[in-house]
Amino acid sequence: MLAPMTAAGQVLQTLDADSLRLILHHFAGEQVRDVMRSWESMQIVIALIAIAGVFIASEKRIMPLLLTLLMLAIVLVQFFGLTPEIIFRGREMDFPKPRVNTVPAGDMDSMLLLYWGAECIKLVAGAAVATYLFSFKSRRRRTKTENDLELARTVALRNPSAFPPQ
Repeated sequence: MLAPMTAAGQVLQTLDADSLRLILHHFAGEQVRDVMRSWESMQIVIALIAIAGVFIASEKRIMPLLLTLLMLAIVLVQFFGLTPEIIFRGREMDFPKPRVNTVPAGDMDSMLLLYWGAECIKLVAGAAVATYLFSFKSRRRRTKTENDLELARTVALRNPSAFPPQ
């Protein structure tokens, strides 16, 4: 969009630079808040699918399932607790009131730090689940091969004529 619509352009021409900066900052913030909310909704769906997949893939082992449930719990805390507060305070900070600091920037910074800390915990838990599942599958594959060799040895010992010497 190289130029705004005519009606929007006329309204924007009446605004001074500071007012225009505030309104554009607000609209950009609203887009980020909407994307945050949508992404967390998708994370809940992804977590539920991951729980079902881990339950099947881990053959009812408890550790990967607990880690996946931890990731879901973190997403739910973010979705219902942390993100609404970040959105509320962000909207307050979009249009600061003169001489009144209702939302200290430090509070918002600490909430964002908590949010990203939770994201890092989810990342580490997801990596642990993936590592566990990959190592478990390779262990199972190795065990299956060893079991096949043991079965072949047993058959050869019981029936030596089935495997003539070479």
